Amino acid sequence: MNSRNSSSQQNDDLSLLKRALEQCGVEIRSENCIGPGGLARIKQKRVLFLNPDTSISEKIGVCIDALRRCDTESIHISPHVRRLLGEEEWNEPD
Repeated sequence: MNSRNSSSQQNDDLSLLKRALEQCGVEIRSENCIGPGGLARIKQKRVLFLNPDTSISEKIGVCIDALRRCDTESIHISPHVRRLLGEEEWNEPD
């Protein structure tokens, strides 16, 4: 796979992960912070901070870590995103 396709795939993966986090009720903010970012609770809201200066692969890692901390059983998440989360044994219902 060439780097253009790889970069495009990473952008797609990041978008899918962000969408899944939003379905879980997580607000996503792009903010300058120390490190790549992370999940926080502000009052009763869960907020994911993503540092815009970090690489896309780091942002994907932050999103995966945050999504693993969410209850994803009640929302639809594509098999591809479940594989990103390491849920290879998960099978999509018929």
